[in-house]
Amino acid sequence: TYPGYHALEPMLRAKGYDCELTFGERVTLALTLPAEEAAGFAAAVTEKTDGKANIALLGEALVACRIE
Repeated sequence: TYPGYHALEPMLRAKGYDCELTFGERVTLALTLPAEEAAGFAAAVTEKTDGKANIALLGEALVACRIE
């Protein structure tokens, strides 16, 4: 829901996750995050949306990144 998204927005910004947003009847987020953060992220989303968010793992991938 929109209120749920507004509750999540500060966390998404703080974490700096690459996020695709779709605004319709509900807000849909598609994002990529480190696998080791997935469980904690899902728990935080559930807590911040009072259990109303639908969370789905779309897959896992190895992504090349440059470390400086």
